[in-house]
Amino acid sequence: MKNIDEYNVYYVVNNGEYVFYYGKEILFKNSKNNPFLFVTVEREGVKKQLPLYYCEIEKNTANGYKIKFYNNACTVVCNIINSKGKIYFGLVKNGFQGEKLNINLYKKNSKLTGMGLNKAKDLTGKIISSYAKSGKKTYIDKKLSFSVKNGYYFVNRGIDDWEMKAEQNYVRISTRQSEAGFRLSFGKEFGVEENYPVKLKMTSFSELNGKLCERSYDGFITEYREGKEFKYKLTNLRSKGYKYLIRISPVINCKDADFYDYEEDGLIYIGSGNYLADVHNETNVRKISNKLRKILDLNADGFYIDEIGINIGKSIIIQDALIYKNFHKLIKKICTEYPLKHNIYNKFISENTINETYSLDYGKIKFSEKKYLRSLLYSDCRSFFYECTPSEAKKLQKRGKKQIIVKNKKLFIF
Repeated sequence: MKNIDEYNVYYVVNNGEYVFYYGKEILFKNSKNNPFLFVTVEREGVKKQLPLYYCEIEKNTANGYKIKFYNNACTVVCNIINSKGKIYFGLVKNGFQGEKLNINLYKKNSKLTGMGLNKAKDLTGKIISSYAKSGKKTYIDKKLSFSVKNGYYFVNRGIDDWEMKAEQNYVRISTRQSEAGFRLSFGKEFGVEENYPVKLKMTSFSELNGKLCERSYDGFITEYREGKEFKYKLTNLRSKGYKYLIRISPVINCKDADFYDYEEDGLIYIGSGNYLADVHNETNVRKISNKLRKILDLNADGFYIDEIGINIGKSIIIQDALIYKNFHKLIKKICTEYPLKHNIYNKFISENTINETYSLDYGKIKFSEKKYLRSLLYSDCRSFFYECTPSEAKKLQKRGKKQIIVKNKKLFIF
């Protein structure tokens, strides 16, 4: 083999098998019996796997390739770009819309950890899906980001509909999306920091009184209320140095006072009288945008985005709904119009760069805390809050934890 710069992406062909490398690391292999990509077609309960083994390769930059994978019925264009040890993949599928595209990445015979908040030491042999309900004991909240020991760190870049399966020598990512993006990072260092060290009280607006404010809290999280009383209390607390975050949800309920202000054909029904706005309906998106701006105009410190309890069925196309990535992008866009805002999210989504401060339920992890936090670390969760009871908060503070949300009971918006 010719000498290859250790930071280059390149490939070799041996006996009909294409092997793509980053330096000495194998990214993926492609052969007739072991294709990098294949499509699963399901008709009347019968599944058929169609490999996209044939490929045409061309250089698209000095550090990347454009590869056309194809068979008689489907084509996938794959762009690979190397940027300072981060290998970016972008795939666009043409043909078989809505059918599952399977991506086989190489994996050394080593442990795979991450995938959000779970207590598994090694996820090899597991199948995890964005749609399947999380088990109460194993998966509390899932995130398509993981680390292969002595290998790479996988970063999801926009795959909302996904399934992950890890075996000894490969990781398979499957999605029904026509476009998929991800990144492999090598030599990454993992760490968690406290970028918003405050103790917050989550309560209802009606329970927010003077006695509560006299206690050792740095700020409060409540729902939004229309009216002068809410504005006065928020302004008064902010003037005394307290933080104030507004608890919001993308859910629109049929009992909401402003429900009939939304355009009915621009709502997506998710059950129990609850709806989500369709991102393609400009009127409904504008109404929600204006509502967020109205809250930030009151000089709130930011939002607590509550999505953890929302159940989305397979019949709902996530990309069409103003939830998760779409909702977070809207919030981020609006927050840039104001002085620095700090948002806390209690649900993982596909975009790592948006929900940087995560809030987890301490009651669900405290008996296996080290295992859960290890998984969280290798999902590259950069900063998180403990949601806990007052008694748990005292114990956490003794351990030096500074990002805490105290709540006496579960509060539901929807």
